[in-house]
Amino acid sequence: MKQSTDVQSIHKVLDYAKSKNNEHQEKGSLTGYSTQSIQEKEPHSQCDLIKCLVEVGYDFSNKIVLDIGCSVDSLLHDLTDKITSGVGIDSNDKWVNKANALKAKNLTDNIQFYTFDLDNGNLSILRDFLFTAPIDICLFFNLVVSVKRWKQIFSLCAEQATTILIEVQGSEEEKSEQLHFIQSFYTDIHLLPEKYVNDLNYEKRQIYICVHRSETSELVESSHHINFLKNYSKDSIKQTYEHLFYGEYAKTIHFYPKNNESVVVDINSEYIVKFPRPKLGVQGLYAEQAVTDFIRRKVQLEIPNISIHEEPVVLGRYPKLPGKGFDKTHYHYLSEQSKEHLANQLAQFIADMHGIPWQKITQTSIEMAPSWKSQLELISQQLVDETDDIIKALLLEVINNRPVFNVSDNDLVFGHFDLHGRNILLRENYQTISGIIDFGHCKIGDLHQDLSGMNLSSPELAKRTALAYEKITKRKLNHLMIQHYTTMYYLNLLAELKKDKAGEKYDYWLGELHKWYGYVIDQRAIINLKNCQPVSSITQGWRKWRASNFAKRATLNGLPKVLTDLGFSSVEAITELRLAKNYSAVGAGKENCHLSNIREWVFKTNHILETLDPCFYIQMDVCDTPDFSTFINTYYRKNSPVVLQKGITHWPALKKWLPSYFLDNFGELEIEVQFGQEQYALYDSNVGQYKKIMTMRNYIELIEKGGKSNNYYRKCNILSC
Repeated sequence: MKQSTDVQSIHKVLDYAKSKNNEHQEKGSLTGYSTQSIQEKEPHSQCDLIKCLVEVGYDFSNKIVLDIGCSVDSLLHDLTDKITSGVGIDSNDKWVNKANALKAKNLTDNIQFYTFDLDNGNLSILRDFLFTAPIDICLFFNLVVSVKRWKQIFSLCAEQATTILIEVQGSEEEKSEQLHFIQSFYTDIHLLPEKYVNDLNYEKRQIYICVHRSETSELVESSHHINFLKNYSKDSIKQTYEHLFYGEYAKTIHFYPKNNESVVVDINSEYIVKFPRPKLGVQGLYAEQAVTDFIRRKVQLEIPNISIHEEPVVLGRYPKLPGKGFDKTHYHYLSEQSKEHLANQLAQFIADMHGIPWQKITQTSIEMAPSWKSQLELISQQLVDETDDIIKALLLEVINNRPVFNVSDNDLVFGHFDLHGRNILLRENYQTISGIIDFGHCKIGDLHQDLSGMNLSSPELAKRTALAYEKITKRKLNHLMIQHYTTMYYLNLLAELKKDKAGEKYDYWLGELHKWYGYVIDQRAIINLKNCQPVSSITQGWRKWRASNFAKRATLNGLPKVLTDLGFSSVEAITELRLAKNYSAVGAGKENCHLSNIREWVFKTNHILETLDPCFYIQMDVCDTPDFSTFINTYYRKNSPVVLQKGITHWPALKKWLPSYFLDNFGELEIEVQFGQEQYALYDSNVGQYKKIMTMRNYIELIEKGGKSNNYYRKCNILSC
């Protein structure tokens, strides 16, 4: 009697489960689509897949099974005595309740059932329902017409499962299209016997068993009919987000900097949401989801778990990863050890990406971003008339180096290709990478280009990363090629901005190009010094000038320009400045200049203190020559001005050094006289132009007849005697 009551209770649960979808009720089915036993009794259903699979010969012994869309029933109930474990997943909570009721009644503990939104949930979580255990077989029934993104779910399952049982449905054309999609994942696909169907209304359904997964079909392009958000205001985004994710509220919305592919917003500091722009961003969004799902277990760093939603508009969402973007100031103050640690993490991630055979990617149906295209025609057209010296120098260089951009197959890799500071997230200590984002530009291209992106944020970190990459991969890089790719990026960008007449942005990126050029020239100077080559043609006189300026702690920015204006090359200028840094004599000169500056500071400080006396500028002592002690204590020690009368009245020269004395004793002596002091503003800077050689006699006549003047000054040097 008790057993009969329990079975009746189970039947009531089954009826309740059917009430949300009356399809099975109309077909006269108690359990639903597939037959399973309830305390060894088998209620009527529409098909008996167990018997069908027995005929096919598939052995479920010791298998791990995933049932996606387990519906009002699940094969897992009749497989519990054979399989190791099984998980059933469905969007309908009533159906999952029913499955759990049967599980409890049949006393089975190796199968579990979960509710999951197959249309809107984060698909990467599907793996977690199995606690990341490998899947032997996936059951994929009644999904191709009821779940909008069944292709994405199938792609994910195909990556994990060696075998899939899938049901195709619809018209002959629809089933053909579905089968074509399935064939891109598995090499062996067999149709199960059609006699499993008990209801003639289901004859349009067919079940295939798919085995031997293809190694080249791990990425699949999604093609759906999608709508776009027309207005990207906070209100429209809030309304869209809360409509799509029912029960969630967009309390805070923060826009990230504008880009051409997507509008990117931060919701509640919990999620990153991307609204792709028509044509530009859709392919990148689907590619980003496919790529991240594909590489998640192949890289060591955390990457986004992206879910894509198409109703009411298309968008992608992923939980916000911890950390902040790269910042040059923070990086500058890191220790050498911390900088190396950061570079090693970045290099390992790039090496992990490059370790994925690119040949696999080329044979998938996803449309990857195009490989490198230099756009030299655009650069030449837009920048050929530029007067900026650095643009002219780099434009000539990239044209001359055009052949280096012919990439060999040995250098082709599958990589991120957008790996700069904003796409690298760092923890608070700024020494550990917490995640990598923005995979929409992943493609197959030259590994040197993939290693060039970080130059946009930090050439130093980019160089360290490249060296670490060489150690990890045991692969020798062409570091000049990495520099060339960065230069090409800047020139391409400037050409596009000039074409679009984006003046403000153009000026900003021109400034960034100047910084980049300075780094490149500096690196080439280092190479010159290491190779012990004749470093430059700069003369000894200019080297003395260079060393003097360094000793005076002149800035580096102005010195190279002085040398290049004189006709020396940029590499020569930077090389010489680097040499000067390392000269011990220059170092000693810096110390002397430093001490001199200290003394000058002391004098200036004393003067400032003296001027605090209100009488400093308006009152000055006038007195006869005091005794030595009074002069020292009253005036000299205090640095106070004083007019001393009769201080030199005892000098013989006052009576002896008359014009007649010099005329009689030195009249024919040649002397140097400086003219022009009263006529020319740059008198001191151009003394050589205004000096004249004359005899003492002529000079005496000049001063006796010329009256009061400061226009002719006799220099102290004597040319003859």
